[in-house]
Amino acid sequence: MAMAVFMRLSADSQAAAMLLSIAVRMQHAIGLGIGANGRGRFYTAEEEEGEKDGQRLLWATVILDADMSAGSGLPPARADLDNITLNPPRFTGSHYKDVIFALRAELARIQARVGAHLVDPNEAALAALGLELDSWALQTPFNGMLDSKDLPGPAGCSGDADNVPTLMLKLAYFNCRSMICWAFARLVATEAAQAGEPIDTPDDRAAGHRRTARQVSRATLRSLPQFPRRSFTSLWTALRYPVSASVALLAILTGDPANPEAKDDLPLLASFVSFLQSMVVHEGGAGCDLQKMLDGISKMEKVARDAVAAASLAPTMPVDPSLWPLAVASGRTGKAIGQLLACKAYHPMYVAQSFMGNTVTLDNDAARQLAEIVGIPWGESGYGPFVPDSLMPATYGFRFEAGSPA
Repeated sequence: MAMAVFMRLSADSQAAAMLLSIAVRMQHAIGLGIGANGRGRFYTAEEEEGEKDGQRLLWATVILDADMSAGSGLPPARADLDNITLNPPRFTGSHYKDVIFALRAELARIQARVGAHLVDPNEAALAALGLELDSWALQTPFNGMLDSKDLPGPAGCSGDADNVPTLMLKLAYFNCRSMICWAFARLVATEAAQAGEPIDTPDDRAAGHRRTARQVSRATLRSLPQFPRRSFTSLWTALRYPVSASVALLAILTGDPANPEAKDDLPLLASFVSFLQSMVVHEGGAGCDLQKMLDGISKMEKVARDAVAAASLAPTMPVDPSLWPLAVASGRTGKAIGQLLACKAYHPMYVAQSFMGNTVTLDNDAARQLAEIVGIPWGESGYGPFVPDSLMPATYGFRFEAGSPA
């Protein structure tokens, strides 16, 4: 597990996934978390400390497993979550980080089910998951608020390191909420296509989910000032969330550039570009190599900005603004991006992970098509176009070949 967590801090997501699967198999082999009655049992009653350590190890595995699955769309390695139990979080007398850990473990269960419904969406199941996520969010320090600009933290905490667990909890919640909305909108689009209707026909059932997906993307980008800057690897792990939010807003803006809300989205995309610029300029000497990501996000932001500007200059044109060619070398239209990401892709997070790792996600093809449309070069290294050399383990003579370290 320690090796999997360490590799998770690099861009070698394949190695992290292999190490995690080995850890899960070892836990199954020793019966960690599975008692004779099918309920969670870790050690004998006398070994209280061992029980706590075993429970923490088990749920650390579940959290990492759900997190990696939510990023790639691949099935979680641990599929027996219904056979293990977790004590509910105790806010009275508990350490703040223990509370966050317990909340994160409960969210992992929801994440696993949401991921399954992204591939095969079901309206009733998605509605039930939305209610379950609402109930969970009410227990969090931020009460599930999408417009909360201040990050709650433990009393007397100082420095961004103390707030990182809460930040990551909030970002994981935003992503889970976005996945439910995206799955619902995709379900509506699929039903419209099967009925022979235009896939972009307004549907009241999906309107609320599209608005929420937009709000979640905005909330994610508003969290940028709270991101950890002391450690490049910690920052890299968190950056997948704003990259996903940027891809989502790109799809929304290019698909409907004349929408009145577009003017509020553009400054948030620009703020991400500014954030990356500041990291490259001020932290680049400390190994914070984000130039490739900066170049890619800048191109996305420019495409979105040009699409909205063109739509605002000719509001009386009879042609749908999303059908106008974008100012990119590919000559594609905004609608092409919108349909690619909203109908063919499962979720922007899978696209983001394709840009930032070496795992073949469910949306790897969509990510490559988006990169081609926008003009983001995709090399032959086996990694996504945003990955710096410093986060490729092979750079330091360490890699996995045929499942073994070399």
